[in-house]
Amino acid sequence: MGRLIILTAAVSTFFVGGAWGEVFSEWEAIAVVSPVSEDSAGVDTEAALYELTWDTRANKVLDNGAKLSGRFTLRAQKDHPMRPGYSGGFPAGTGFDSTGAFSGLSAEALEIDAGPRARVEVAYVGIDGGYGELRVGRDLGVAARFFEGTPSVTSHSGSGSPFLDPSGLSTNRTLHDLTGPSAKISYATPRLLGLRLGVSATPKMEADGLDRRKMSDVGGRDISDALEVAANLSRTLRASRTKIEATLAYSTAAVEPFGRVETFSTGANMEFKDYTIGGSWLKSDEGLTSREPYEAWNVGVARAFSEWELSASYGQSSIGALNADGDVWSISAAKRFSPNLKGAVAYTDDSLDVMAGNRSSQRIVFEITLSGELYRSR
Repeated sequence: MGRLIILTAAVSTFFVGGAWGEVFSEWEAIAVVSPVSEDSAGVDTEAALYELTWDTRANKVLDNGAKLSGRFTLRAQKDHPMRPGYSGGFPAGTGFDSTGAFSGLSAEALEIDAGPRARVEVAYVGIDGGYGELRVGRDLGVAARFFEGTPSVTSHSGSGSPFLDPSGLSTNRTLHDLTGPSAKISYATPRLLGLRLGVSATPKMEADGLDRRKMSDVGGRDISDALEVAANLSRTLRASRTKIEATLAYSTAAVEPFGRVETFSTGANMEFKDYTIGGSWLKSDEGLTSREPYEAWNVGVARAFSEWELSASYGQSSIGALNADGDVWSISAAKRFSPNLKGAVAYTDDSLDVMAGNRSSQRIVFEITLSGELYRSR
């Protein structure tokens, strides 16, 4: 805790010390409560999970018109104790002893019992000008930054790629995040006719992130020399006023002691006047050449009704490291009660079929989001 206080003070001095033209700092608190659930044997739904975020951004426009930027994000989280960083073990009676390099899932019982964790998830500096944007430091890669996918009125407990997983059963992950918040360098071109291209290089996956942790911590192998390339399209059709957002991404990395992992993903959504439809798909060989790949997809629709927003989604996953299949569907409703308070309720059904049997969870989830501003330079 002492180191955290010193780090916080140092960052505050760096951003507010006068070197930056504009500084903005905000906080967010999210609670995910599951008061009612029906679980099969081997499933233990957590009644309450949470996440706390402190995010500070700064920028300064240079004399040549380029914008210098910096960002620092500190997050604290209590997720399911058996699924930190989305990793997890599901004994399947297969004798497999490897962990998927992308999914972080294993057919062996991993020795995990994580409590609340706090991590620096973002700490980078960058410059954005006529030739594009360059970032250096701790950050997500372009494949995750450019991600487009299934619309949902919940931000952390949805059916696809959830940040907080009450049941611990989620295997549907289409968010293309191979290296997590490890130190990297990223470049993105200016957006031309709605299209933007990007590339990221990560020397070593070293971050024990809240949503993605290094595989060597959970029975897997080290990942290094990662390269990501991605394209993002954002266009609005004037005639119909329909907004289209789409992404295509590829990543590859060395997986010690030998071999490589390759992952492909795509996603898109279309926003109409009153509703949005979209979906995403991802496939990874997991760095396990003797197994079937990991594959997941998720589709959904969201619509606004007066003061309420509704969404529904469905997804499936095939996990080669487990020789298992999963499916999940969810129906959610949300309302913003004030600029700083949003509430949502969802019914979610998770199922995972492994050789040792079926595991399932049906639950009602409440997601409450509080946010506010801490500091803004004048």
